[in-house]
Amino acid sequence: MWRFDGREDEEPDDSAPASVSHDLLMSIARILFLSLVVAVPIIPAAFLLLPMPSEADGITLCLPGIGPLQQFQGGLDEDLDEMVHIHERVHAEQCRRLGAVEYAKTYLTDEGMMALEAEAFCAEARTLAIRGLETGPWVSRIIEALYYDYPHSGDVAYADVRRIVGDWCPPPDARSTLLETERP
Repeated sequence: MWRFDGREDEEPDDSAPASVSHDLLMSIARILFLSLVVAVPIIPAAFLLLPMPSEADGITLCLPGIGPLQQFQGGLDEDLDEMVHIHERVHAEQCRRLGAVEYAKTYLTDEGMMALEAEAFCAEARTLAIRGLETGPWVSRIIEALYYDYPHSGDVAYADVRRIVGDWCPPPDARSTLLETERP
């Protein structure tokens, strides 16, 4: 083998393949590291700077290593604004409880998504029940919204949605019980 100075090398260089694979691994590691360094601040900044969809009152994004990021629509009336904050607070708690990966995996299944949303909507219903309001119409609206307005496959029946919501929402006749147990 010829060396750079023109002399012939007596021993073959067996380190070349190892050097190439090491260099390749180091290049991949650098690219991944730089991607993370760039992506970690850009994704949250983009989320917070981009306008919210007009049909959304609030959004919670669950990111690995960062946790929940939230945005809220401005100009909502006071009661709606409070319910939106209650709803999105539950999604933030779910993100912290499950972690970003498990939260995303859960949200990608029809029943998982409906359970996450039912928990958040039912927190709103629980607030109304604590105030002594009838929650029956609210719970019915939650079932209707989840079944008709949220995307899902034909594998989820209306009865499934009622069951999922029933697991999270207070029954309409629980108003007095909630009033007694949740007030100091």
